[in-house]
Parts: sequence; structure tokens; C-alpha cells
Amino acid sequence: MTSVYALSEQPATGELKIGELDGGAADSLASAGRLSDSRWLVSTLCWQTAYNMGEGYWVINDVPPYEPVLITTSGSWYDEGTITAAHKGRGIGDCWSRDDWTWDGEQFIHTASFSTGMCRLVAAGGAWTLPTRVTEIRRAVDERPR
Repeated sequence: MTSVYALSEQPATGELKIGELDGGAADSLASAGRLSDSRWLVSTLCWQTAYNMGEGYWVINDVPPYEPVLITTSGSWYDEGTITAAHKGRGIGDCWSRDDWTWDGEQFIHTASFSTGMCRLVAAGGAWTLPTRVTEIRRAVDERPR
């Protein structure tokens, strides 16, 4: 069964309300924040394991057609224009991986990727930072997301 959701901006708070069309509340299933005057970032939990989880992040228009654009289904958090996916390679936390996607005012760009190497109990949190994607980000003052 597929649920159909309605999106509406709350005038008092400016937040996007996500609710099922049948009247049921879906606010706890998804969250949203405004990226620009015409776009929102919407997220919801996609998967969860013993020590990792992944949220799906989509950019949508604020009016129909919403035209969702998937950024990732493995996000961990969003902060000041960057979606981060950080995951343990195994439960004891001796190896990690991380990816970042940064909002450029129009779209999210994959800006960083690294791992801490193989899981070998060398050091808590991983022994090294081994980047596979490095980007220098220069933010204009007026381009910060809301």
C-alpha cells in the first residue's frame, strides 16, 4: 500500500507540514527545512541496523509538481548546507566511512568522501583518514541555506 502525503507550509513557523491525505499525521515520519524561496530539503529514515542508520534526503519544489530529487538514502545528519553520511564499518568503531553533499544554491554536490581504512583494531575511530574526494568550498555570504 502506498501512502499519499500533502505538504503545506505553516505560516507561524515557516516549517513544512507533512501529513497523509487521509487525515493521519505523518509529522514524525519525515522532516523538512527550506533551502531557498522555492525549494525544500525533505528527509525520512530509510534503513537502520544495529549501529548505523540512513536517512533519505530529497530536494523538492515548494509547490506541485514537487519533482523530488534524491540526494542519498544513507544520510546521517544535515547542518548548514551539508548532508553528511557517516557509518561504522563494524560495531566496535575501528573503521569508518564518510560522505558529504553540499548545497550550492541550486543543487547538492558530492563534495567529500573518505574512509579510515580496513577494520583491523589499529585505533578507535580508525587509524587514518583516506580521502577519495576532496573539495574546497567557498561560500558566498548570501548563499547560506536557511
